[in-house]
Amino acid sequence: YVLMGGLPSVRKPAGGLLVYDLERSSGELLTHEQLVPFQSIYSILELPDSLVLCGTRAEEGSDGSARLFLFDVVNRVVVDTYIPVEDAYDIRDMVITDDGLVFGVARVTDRNSNDPNAGIPMLFVFDPLNGEVVHLASLESYSTQFGGMNDGGMLVAHGDSIYAFFPRTIVQIDARSLEHRALAAPPQAITNAGVALDNRIYFAAGTNLWSFGTAEAA
Repeated sequence: YVLMGGLPSVRKPAGGLLVYDLERSSGELLTHEQLVPFQSIYSILELPDSLVLCGTRAEEGSDGSARLFLFDVVNRVVVDTYIPVEDAYDIRDMVITDDGLVFGVARVTDRNSNDPNAGIPMLFVFDPLNGEVVHLASLESYSTQFGGMNDGGMLVAHGDSIYAFFPRTIVQIDARSLEHRALAAPPQAITNAGVALDNRIYFAAGTNLWSFGTAEAA
């Protein structure tokens, strides 16, 4: 299967989810009413047993808190929903570690700023087996600006190191201790991230491709 979520057009209250069956060469488009009403799909993560975990963006008409929801791809049904961070307006990205924990970044409105792109990034650790958030921490010290689509993107490298990309900072999160630290300030603002290959992580800064060595930083 290929899954594609999206944000709403001007005339729609929320985006839906396209499930495309590669074997049958056919797709089914599910609306927000069939998933989580007035929530758009912002991030998607594959789990075992034909389940995916979707992170949403809260649209007008919702209660204002973004959701996680477990989706059964084969039967096209929502299994369960969760609020990992109260009052978060979107769940920007998620990764899963070898031990099955989901690390994600949700954004909460920065009420002290007049900038519509400003938001407080909150790191959450979610256990999909019992549906509980086991850790929550603010990443506000690294950035409150999200100008590009993938700022705050995440990836896993070395098995127990998670890297989160903000416009001017690469942050390393230890999946075991849950401690986090800034590793580098890129010479250009990150606009798209990232891929890990051979102890390096790659990211885009506008039309330029940059890389950063993780072996010496880990």
